[in-house]
Amino acid sequence: MIALKAVKRHLSIDHTRDDTLIESYVAGAITAAETFTGRIIKRRALQIKRDGFGPSPIELPTPLFSVDEVLYLDVVGEEQTLNPDQYEIEPGLYGYLEPSYGNRWPSTQGGRKRSVTITCTSGYSPETLPADALIAVLSMVGQMYENREPTAAVQLYEVPMSFHYLLNPYRRIHI
Repeated sequence: MIALKAVKRHLSIDHTRDDTLIESYVAGAITAAETFTGRIIKRRALQIKRDGFGPSPIELPTPLFSVDEVLYLDVVGEEQTLNPDQYEIEPGLYGYLEPSYGNRWPSTQGGRKRSVTITCTSGYSPETLPADALIAVLSMVGQMYENREPTAAVQLYEVPMSFHYLLNPYRRIHI
């Protein structure tokens, strides 16, 4: 998602001996950003399993790009694919799935756990990742690269307006 070349430019590195280490730091920083914000940073396919359809709308991981498939176990336990005409999605930062106008969710096998499987694609593409989120990930990678151990000989302080400050606008708060 974030090109190694761009990360190395941020770190002012022109050698290749730490490329694998840097790539692992990028993966870790993206995971930390996703955990902090409650949003998917790196676009990917996800599979959501639910115990029935439940109340509408169904909240999906955001930013939601697409709903690729909705499978469910009908009342007799047969797997069915829900026709896309039967539901609508609200893509973007507030991703929802709900029945289309005039439709209701189909009945599922009562008491069956994980009777609904929603496959969706969520996250930012390299072109749509907000600049401040990119800067937050790059700054965390820089911090991990410079301070590779969990202890230091001197007291380190968080830099104001850093990782949390940059990602705070993207936090998904559940009320």
